[in-house]
Amino acid sequence: MVAEISGSTGRKVTFASISAEAFRAAMLPYAVSQEHVDGITAMLRFHQEGRGPKTSDAVLDVTGARPRSFAEFAREHASSWLP
Repeated sequence: MVAEISGSTGRKVTFASISAEAFRAAMLPYAVSQEHVDGITAMLRFHQEGRGPKTSDAVLDVTGARPRSFAEFAREHASSWLP
């Protein structure tokens, strides 16, 4: 995903992997509640463990539209990542 954002914006974007514990500690001062942080941290762990969603035909089945790749999304929304 970092490569797609970099390519669509023309800016160097990097990724730094952090532990779920470090993420949780960094989020606590900004969160609405500890439960909110716990939920977001659980989602991070889920993806870090490789259990994230697999591709499916759900978008096509529900909307009739072809799903977009992240690269397409990044190109269409490049201005969102620019100052």
